[in-house]
Amino acid sequence: GPLYDFMARDCVFTGGAHNFGALNGAVGYPLKVSDCEFDYGGDAAIYAQGNMWWGERLTIKYWGREAIRSLNSSMDLRQVFYAPGGPGDCVLKFHNSGGALLDDHIIDFEGGGPSVAHIWCEAGVNDGPTFLTLRNVTFGSQVKGAHYIALHGAATLGGGNAPATLTLENCTPETGYFIAQPIPGVWAVKQH
Repeated sequence: GPLYDFMARDCVFTGGAHNFGALNGAVGYPLKVSDCEFDYGGDAAIYAQGNMWWGERLTIKYWGREAIRSLNSSMDLRQVFYAPGGPGDCVLKFHNSGGALLDDHIIDFEGGGPSVAHIWCEAGVNDGPTFLTLRNVTFGSQVKGAHYIALHGAATLGGGNAPATLTLENCTPETGYFIAQPIPGVWAVKQH
């Protein structure tokens, strides 16, 4: 069910479809997690649906499809290390989420990587602007044809796109092309 004012410190979350997950339709906020490890999530290590996340000093490893899947959530995540996961399509996937701030992240792939993108983000639908801010993010290697960052319009049928902004500050790709193209009228990209 709903989860309110949750705090976890110095914990290891391991196993299950999601190491830490939310039921669809149940909201959770604020969720404050620090100095924790997420291991062997069969689908996604962190599954956020209708959540407000504040996380710092996290290690995420050995996940299934994505390390983090966010639906209709906001996330402020700092000092996160991603060890290589499963054969998934993305490391972080944001669906119709209001915003995310990713600060000081290391996505550690040394050969291989996700098949679609390290970070996949969909603009929100009619309910306000979407922002995705990446600050001091280091990307590892990627597979041929994959993006480091993939931007998309809203997937909801009949929905319009709210304005969306990707801000990049001091991000380091290793090889390949860095970003999917902005979508005119939907995504604006700012680099500092």
